[in-house]
Order: sequence, then structure tokens, then C-alpha cells
Amino acid sequence: MGKLALLAIISSLLLLNSSLGTAAEETSPEQRLAEGEKRFEAYCGTCHSLDLPKSQRLDRANWEWVMDDMITQYGATWLTAEDQQLIIDYLVSAYGPDSESRAARPGAASRLDGR
Repeated sequence: MGKLALLAIISSLLLLNSSLGTAAEETSPEQRLAEGEKRFEAYCGTCHSLDLPKSQRLDRANWEWVMDDMITQYGATWLTAEDQQLIIDYLVSAYGPDSESRAARPGAASRLDGR
């Protein structure tokens, strides 16, 4: 990816971040999950399709591992600790192993990284 394209993505994310507001202003769990969903779609969808994360059905520890990997290995360093927590909370709730929308996945590995 060219430097200009990367700069454009980062600039867009910074502008989006300022328009999303902060979760500290939110009080209910439903509002926090809604904020996490917005950030998931906005931030994660900037770099890749959302189909794969929506199909993973990972637990909290694995979503934390994925988030860490996105930051340390793929450079999503603009994500704040608050962004990360909101996104992980949303993913566990909406696409975790115990979520209502869970679809059976025979033979699914328990961890992405094999640890």
C-alpha cells in the first residue's frame, strides 16, 4: 500500500473517531454494545471484510488475541484502549461462542493461533 493511501486511511479514521463520540458518555450496556458495533464496522471494515470476524465465534481471550495481532502485526495502532474494549465487548456479545446468533461450525478450532 502506498504512503498516500495509508495516510488517507489514517486521516479518515481520525476524523471518524472524532465523530463517533466517547463511550464514557454512554451508560447502558446496550449503548456500549451499539458503540462497539459502530467502531467495529468503521475501524475493522476499513482494512478488511467483516465477514470473517463475524463467522469466527471466538471467546473473549481469542478476540483479545486477534485485536492484539491487528495492532502489533498489521499496524492498527490508531485504536485506543477504549476502542479495543468496546469492539471486543461487541464481538464477544454478537459473535462469541455463546451468542444467540451462533451458527454451528463442525470441526472449528478453539484458537486461531493454535496455542
